[in-house]
Amino acid sequence: MVGFGEDEAMGGSGREAPLAGIKVLEIGVAMAGPFCGMTLGDYGADVVKIERIGEGDESRSWLNDPFPGKFSSYFAAANRNKRSLAVDLNPGPGGPPQAPGRRGDSEEARGRR
Repeated sequence: MVGFGEDEAMGGSGREAPLAGIKVLEIGVAMAGPFCGMTLGDYGADVVKIERIGEGDESRSWLNDPFPGKFSSYFAAANRNKRSLAVDLNPGPGGPPQAPGRRGDSEEARGRR
């Protein structure tokens, strides 16, 4: 990115990026989430995009496919400066995944009585 980073050949000034050292998990899909993650990555954050196993982000297959069999131009543009991790978040036979220590979605489990 121009103005940040160590690479003078790429226009960097040698200054540390403002979000260097910040770690971000991006769980958004389609447009707003990936754009936000991309912007945070542009400013130096370490962004890890969480995608569905086997499917990935739905925008991989949007419109004109200049990268046949890989991903769309939108996906390429909105997902720079990120790493990607495929995670299976589907509920297993015992029901939906739950946060540790929670038992259902009752008022009591949320701390309200």
